[in-house]
Amino acid sequence: MENIFENRPERLCLHCGKCNGEFIKNFYEKPQEDCGYEGWFFMEWEKYKQNIRKLKERLLVLDVQLKKCKDPKKATKIAQDIQKTKDKIKSFEPIGPTDL
Repeated sequence: MENIFENRPERLCLHCGKCNGEFIKNFYEKPQEDCGYEGWFFMEWEKYKQNIRKLKERLLVLDVQLKKCKDPKKATKIAQDIQKTKDKIKSFEPIGPTDL
């Protein structure tokens, strides 16, 4: 997964000295108030939350499908999809909270 914090647009930093050269590295932190990255951070945070929520919605749908499924082969496939989705959500943990 691409780390958006390593590939952030450099032009937003006006070398104001607020971050002391140490920019945040994940969504567990927040940029300093009035930082040039404040708007960029907000937009990326919203995209991040949207990704997590879509994955969690997918989990809910798959869970319902699994409960209604009578075919064992199809149930196995759905269970595998559930595990893949959980693994995908877990892959987001290093860059931000997943309990949204």
